[in-house]
Amino acid sequence: MLNFTKKRDLKILLIMSIILLLLLLLLVPKCSNVHVDPVEIKELKQQANEIMAVERTPETFFQLIEIIDQYNVKDKELHDLREMSQNFLYMYYEHPSPKGVLLIHGLGASPNEVRELAEFLDKEGYTVMGVRLSGHGEGLDILEKTSWKQWYREVEFAYDMLDYLTDETYVVGMSTGGSLGLLLAKNKEFDGLVTIAPAVKMKDWKVNFIWLFKYFQKYSERTLTEEEKVTYDEAVPTQSVHELKKSIKSVKRSLKHVEEPILIMQATNDPRVKKENAEYVYNNIATSDKDKEIKWIESNKHVILDGETQNEVFNEILEFVK
Repeated sequence: MLNFTKKRDLKILLIMSIILLLLLLLLVPKCSNVHVDPVEIKELKQQANEIMAVERTPETFFQLIEIIDQYNVKDKELHDLREMSQNFLYMYYEHPSPKGVLLIHGLGASPNEVRELAEFLDKEGYTVMGVRLSGHGEGLDILEKTSWKQWYREVEFAYDMLDYLTDETYVVGMSTGGSLGLLLAKNKEFDGLVTIAPAVKMKDWKVNFIWLFKYFQKYSERTLTEEEKVTYDEAVPTQSVHELKKSIKSVKRSLKHVEEPILIMQATNDPRVKKENAEYVYNNIATSDKDKEIKWIESNKHVILDGETQNEVFNEILEFVK
């Protein structure tokens, strides 16, 4: 049995050890977000912004589509993207739909995560754009150098282009994509938001201490099937999880400014976000009660866009954007 003096000494030693550890962490060079777009990509973005600065005409409409096509080709080529990781645009060029849907994938994924949903909505006559979050599909060393603000900027740029091309614009986000959709709703006005298991309240307690864990574990590994490897990275940088954690703080502050009609979807036994996640978003947004809804999907998966839940989820989204 420890006597009082030994207990006190151990407590002092523990406190000193924690202080020493924190001091050492302060001396560790921080990962700088140095990921930047190639010059050609910056130029195409500038051209797109110049077109969107003027009122839409048939001429500027098709000029922007041409730039989007060039942008998507160059983005894949210059960033050496993994197959199926590039941005995409589904559109009936001869008779473009006045309704557009922006699809946003989750952390450690790629636009391929939402491609089947895009194809479904395309067949229903919608113009659909899938955006690639910065760093995704480029390799883990690049992903860990990107910040959540860079992810958001890609979302906002894609939204601006789709909004220019359509009269009604909807946004659908999966997980981190759902959180970024909530941030977008604070800064833009659009016709509706579907947020699927938005990353707001996470189940893994270690996320709350990721600022510390990232110094001891560079990547968070995950087991994937060969089919899943087309869409997802086999690991997620813990630095990127830290960026997600930082984005969650901004999302929570933004909720009171969200007024768009919203459909919140979540699995009944989601392994990554807490059950109260959906209720938290529902209770804290400014959207009127008649324009917001939670739809629970009977499942134990986080990503409910495929498998046995796909038909139900797709049809709920379709009903919402009609």
